[in-house]
Amino acid sequence: MSPRLRRALRAAATAVFGAVVGTGTVWANIMAGLGPKVMGFGHGLTPGLEVTPASLALDIGIRAALMVLPLWLLAVVSGPWPLRALSLGMLAYGWYFIGEGMASDFAVDFGTTWAPGEAFSELFWVPKLTPALWAGAVLAYALALGRLNRVPPMPPMPQRSGDRGLQRR
Repeated sequence: MSPRLRRALRAAATAVFGAVVGTGTVWANIMAGLGPKVMGFGHGLTPGLEVTPASLALDIGIRAALMVLPLWLLAVVSGPWPLRALSLGMLAYGWYFIGEGMASDFAVDFGTTWAPGEAFSELFWVPKLTPALWAGAVLAYALALGRLNRVPPMPPMPQRSGDRGLQRR
């Protein structure tokens, strides 16, 4: 396998990891804040479907899947620190995008119209938990990017029997 293909596959795994971490932390945040308020109700666009923890995880996972391609593209080229920072910013923005989208889906259930960002701050934001989960997701992805960009150690050169090389006497 060529080194470029190996790097692309490892970057894909890193991007999927970022999306999974984003999904898990957004789901945990929703279950701690908005989730208990909307459990058992119908979804905003499909009121016949009841809101359950699994349906919330599916909705979040679908939104997080949209992050995989940009995260993969940024992970492939993420050697220098500015590109790593851009990749981390993409995950942080994607995390916000998912949270805002999920909160906006349920804004109609609270009887008012919402400006962009209001649903996130009013329905999704849990004062101490949201920043901790958000930072935790970005930190976990930063560690995964660091692992992706780690330079592998050089394998030892094979020695021929009887060859002393440059050894001193």
